[in-house]
Amino acid sequence: MTDELKKFLATGIIEALHPTQDCLCEYHVDNADRDVKNKGVGRIRELYLVVPQVLLHPTAVYRGLPSRGADWLCYAGLPDRAFDYRTGLRIPPWQGEVFLVYINASLFVYNWRWETADLISAGLPAESDPTRYSTKVR
Repeated sequence: MTDELKKFLATGIIEALHPTQDCLCEYHVDNADRDVKNKGVGRIRELYLVVPQVLLHPTAVYRGLPSRGADWLCYAGLPDRAFDYRTGLRIPPWQGEVFLVYINASLFVYNWRWETADLISAGLPAESDPTRYSTKVR
């Protein structure tokens, strides 16, 4: 287990590549989101093992979600694994999909999920246009 994962497990604080600078920043994860009873074993394994990959090595970062607000962020990435939500078993990443991590204005991880990737740029989500995201910042 890495030191970063130990810190995340103990504190709910997760490191990420800063959206616009070449340094690290920190985001928080609510205790309820870290509870396997609330989320299920597959989602929790994604939170601890996939979300950090995407936050540290994003293929893109967007600022501003018209449906949520200008301060929200969305990190997109192509992690090396996925997890079956029912069994929690590690599986290969979903073909033709990109993993998204949403950060709210209070700097908490709000949601994470797989979505269809752009047909031309695999590391970007489909619909990565201004109606979905305001500005691509990385």
